[in-house]
Amino acid sequence: MYTFLLGVLLGVVTGMFAVAACRRMHNLAILDERQKHKEMEQLEAQRQFFQASKMAALTTMMSGIAHELNNPLTTILGFSTILRREIPHTNEKIERHIDLIIKSAKRMGTIIEQLSKFGHARAAEYGKGPVNVNDVIRNSLILLRPQLKGCDITLDLNLDNKIFPIKGDSAKLENVFENLIVNAKDAFENVKDHRAKKLNIITENAPDHKSVQIIFKDNASGIASEYVEKIFDPFFTTKCPNRGTGLGMTLSYEWVKEHNGTISCSSAGPGEGTTFFISLPTTIA
Repeated sequence: MYTFLLGVLLGVVTGMFAVAACRRMHNLAILDERQKHKEMEQLEAQRQFFQASKMAALTTMMSGIAHELNNPLTTILGFSTILRREIPHTNEKIERHIDLIIKSAKRMGTIIEQLSKFGHARAAEYGKGPVNVNDVIRNSLILLRPQLKGCDITLDLNLDNKIFPIKGDSAKLENVFENLIVNAKDAFENVKDHRAKKLNIITENAPDHKSVQIIFKDNASGIASEYVEKIFDPFFTTKCPNRGTGLGMTLSYEWVKEHNGTISCSSAGPGEGTTFFISLPTTIA
């Protein structure tokens, strides 16, 4: 009898210890998950800090570079244009060479203009709002219509008609959206198969109503994992030579940050498409 009761008691005690151990393991798992989440947040905060510090230093440098390059370039372009006009039209080889100089000078002018914008981005006055991001996206698509014509890209717009307004500069945001759309268009040129080209643009209010979220998602060539973290670095580009300056995404990053927002990029890898995620604070935040 006592042996039976002792066995029952041992079973109960063992069960209690087992339950306690399971609870302990469960609590440790929760703590471990919270610790991992906290560490991820700290790493992201550090990444944002280093990126912001790098951009601040580059802002000063690029403004000076743009100023120093602009004057001699104006001289080169001006005299090349005069020479092209005055040269006899009988020498086609010289004409081609001069045309190449003019074309290259104009391209350099575009780069300098972008450098100048980068240098003065922080001096811009934001908070002009309110701005409806849906209207900005639609206007960007209208401006890009000539470039998108004939590209056979299906645009899937999922724009929340109850999107909250934000404070900001619609012109700067328009440039950001145009950069993302053009990047998607260019990425489709690297696709060798016969997939249907799709660009999905989504706007939605965050659950806490403190921000609006804008997503640009394509199914184009994608980005290799080692390049994703470099996508916002100045002069970094995956495009072919003479197709990109590597400043468009850097400027976009700066303009979004100027609006107290965030922009991030993700890709499952080459051939798997790319997604850009933008978050901007609302006027009711």
